[in-house]
Amino acid sequence: MSSKHREKIKSLKALDDSKLFKAESPVKYFSTDKSFSLGSGSMGTCVYLGVMEDGSEVAIKAMILQVSEEIAENERNILSLIQTKNSQFVVNYRHFFRDKTFMYLVIDLCEETLKDHVRSQSPDDLRKHARRMIKEILSGLEFLHNQGILHRDLKPSNVLVDIGGHMRLADFGISRILKAEETTVLLMQKELQDGWLRK
Repeated sequence: MSSKHREKIKSLKALDDSKLFKAESPVKYFSTDKSFSLGSGSMGTCVYLGVMEDGSEVAIKAMILQVSEEIAENERNILSLIQTKNSQFVVNYRHFFRDKTFMYLVIDLCEETLKDHVRSQSPDDLRKHARRMIKEILSGLEFLHNQGILHRDLKPSNVLVDIGGHMRLADFGISRILKAEETTVLLMQKELQDGWLRK
């Protein structure tokens, strides 16, 4: 059970049914009210608290269809592929649903981003845990690379910290699955030619 989001989760569960978001999904409690927001990202992406039918706590990433349908579908595909293998250093994908305006990706709830975590820790705590944190991030990347997946957007806001203080890689919207004949070098050369890396 989340420590940081405990009060928000209690408030969410106490909401009247008429204020809950209705969708055919295993998500029981979900509201797009700002008070249940965990943060926002590029292209109108927002992340909210949610609780599944089985009581597990989740984060629900809402992406505007008109702006980011391709990115949302890519992230869903990557997460589905990862789910079949499972890694303790990559967020777990739980479910997907959509309405006329948004696509929703449901993942396990984490406490905060690495960016927020570093800001909230003392220098001594960071020194004490830095090696483990870096090792966990690298283990997550190694897992992805073994599946032929390139993250391509690794930054502190895309690394989440779970209830146990462990690092989990997240946000696979622009990730890429390497084809059998591709290498990372060839992919970078192609993206440089296409201008992707200059954007």
